Amino acid sequence: MLTKSSLPLPSCSNASSLKTCVPGERLVPAAEGVYPGAGTYEMHKYIYASVVGFMHIITSKSDEGKEIKRVEVRKAMNAKEHVVPFLGAIVTGKVLNIGQRYAKVGIFAVENSVLGHEFSGTLRREDIRSEEKHKIEMHLCYQPGDIILARVIGFGDNQSSFILSTAEDQLGVISSISEHGERMVPVSFTEMRTLSSSEEGEEHTELRKVAQIPQLNVHKKEEKKE
Repeated sequence: MLTKSSLPLPSCSNASSLKTCVPGERLVPAAEGVYPGAGTYEMHKYIYASVVGFMHIITSKSDEGKEIKRVEVRKAMNAKEHVVPFLGAIVTGKVLNIGQRYAKVGIFAVENSVLGHEFSGTLRREDIRSEEKHKIEMHLCYQPGDIILARVIGFGDNQSSFILSTAEDQLGVISSISEHGERMVPVSFTEMRTLSSSEEGEEHTELRKVAQIPQLNVHKKEEKKE
């Protein structure tokens, strides 16, 4: 459960019971376990405000049980946050293009919330899988148009870009379009198949790094029951 915590607020001015900040204002040191969130960015080992608003410190626990603080600047004084990608979040995005070393992703949802506009994500080859990273070929894992689940593991060159990972089993492709423009569904954890394949009796499958979510693979299970 997320809670508010207290950190030193050296450069914010008083406004009611909270603190108001302006763009470019230095907030707190970017120490270990302290990360920039919505409305902030990190530069020269400090976290700065990128919007006018009220400063919030959100505390959560990492998978290892360590305390993580996320510094945010929100335009509203209440606790309702404007949704943006944050470190550790599971995001949904569309693969825009791929190269030999990375794929570009348009992020359009964070957790269960749809974003007001897309953010830019970069999925590097070494962050696609947790094993045999040296054998990974981008085009055999993702293609433009794929809808994927990924985790935010870092920040890009600016406050609206993020580094993504699909190394966890439950992350990867959840929906895809074939090279012929047909919608595909997962049939295993490494393959997608067109919906028309079973109707026409001709298999058309393509390799992908598929998200290992049981309900995504119902097509394979239903065929076995017939």
